[in-house]
Amino acid sequence: MVRDKSTLNLILSALSTGGFVRHTHTPPGRRGARRTDRPAAARSFAYERAPIDYKNRVLTKLETRDHIVRYVRFPSAGLTRQPNGLVTARYWHSKRPGRKRTIIVLPIFGSYTYPTEAMVRALRHHYGGECHIVQIMAENYLLDWFGLAAVETYEALLAKADEMAECMRVAVIDLKRCVDWALDRDEVDDDRIGLIGFSMGAFLAALTLGVEPRIRAGAVVLGGAHPADIIASCGGKPGMAKLAVMERLGLSWEEYYRILEEATCANDPAHFAGCFDPERILLFDALYDTCMPARSRAALWEAMGQPERYTMHYGHKSAFLAMTPLGRNFMRRKTLQFLDRIL
Repeated sequence: MVRDKSTLNLILSALSTGGFVRHTHTPPGRRGARRTDRPAAARSFAYERAPIDYKNRVLTKLETRDHIVRYVRFPSAGLTRQPNGLVTARYWHSKRPGRKRTIIVLPIFGSYTYPTEAMVRALRHHYGGECHIVQIMAENYLLDWFGLAAVETYEALLAKADEMAECMRVAVIDLKRCVDWALDRDEVDDDRIGLIGFSMGAFLAALTLGVEPRIRAGAVVLGGAHPADIIASCGGKPGMAKLAVMERLGLSWEEYYRILEEATCANDPAHFAGCFDPERILLFDALYDTCMPARSRAALWEAMGQPERYTMHYGHKSAFLAMTPLGRNFMRRKTLQFLDRIL
């Protein structure tokens, strides 16, 4: 039973107008020349490629007619907030012979699992055994919201902001290493690797697409650029941390934002304008999203070269209902159509 009247009214209103599918579709825009150099900021994500020392075990209870499911894990490249400092994933390994497209699906890091699980199910049902899926797992938040909320000095805030920026940087390097791992496998088609991310995972997906040319298609669902805008504007845990820090340290919003911007600016997808291939990107955003504010969303779309975009007429959380039967599985269908066309 829905007890929140505003939520109930939103659901009833959406259903009366055909479900959570109200949107504005923006076709692909400009097709400017892509830059041939790499921005200086790309050096932050450099690493020495080496064979991935991974372990795996078969999850027999998850096996399907089309896939063997392996639980894969390997050490992270650096600072991480995940258990035991590991990158972990479920690898849905097709039983069919031959080299196949491979889709990496990112989580919302310590938050709702439905979008990732729903997309993995959609990929399995749509492609059957003609696709491998790397489902990245993340038990904990990528960023330490509770640690941020607890800082007691200005110096501690600066150190925590630097730590958050490092977590972002390492997460991108670990995604690049996931691509290394996939390309070392005989069953993976090197030219058909895709990436899908949601919310915080969408921010990471966008950043990774700017620095990882081996990923040939990316669906970015409710993400943005300018990480300081996101952290300083979002409600929920980030909002809780922001209010606690500002009150305890006597900071204005502008001072809080400046600290975050100085720490995280190297991790901004907007720095990589010209490095994206807009024909190989699908973007979803939300018109009333206060977690990914308008400036952040617009900057990402522009930096990516104005790829095809679906702007849902909802807020950040309610837009995800477009992935459910209440939204006629709109986002899932559009993402699958995009992957069919590109991969």
